[in-house]
Amino acid sequence: MTRWVGVKIIGVALIALFPRPERPLQLILFYVVFMVTGDLLAYGIGYAVESAFGSRASFAVFLALYFIFLWVAWLLAVRVTEPSVSEPATSG
Repeated sequence: MTRWVGVKIIGVALIALFPRPERPLQLILFYVVFMVTGDLLAYGIGYAVESAFGSRASFAVFLALYFIFLWVAWLLAVRVTEPSVSEPATSG
């Protein structure tokens, strides 16, 4: 549970910027933010690989990271926007 604290903090900050969008819109906004962040990371890592190993290795690394970050961005967006489920109170 503690490993998602950073993602939740980003989520709270984005929710503060966009206080009342519908859940699907909120999901799309989070996905785009996480996707762009992942794309920038993939570009940076690909650029570092290009300077060390050449353009063919850079392309392979960038392409793999690009699709991995698309998947991870979706998982993070769903995780951040999922409604919190509170346990039912026991009576008695």
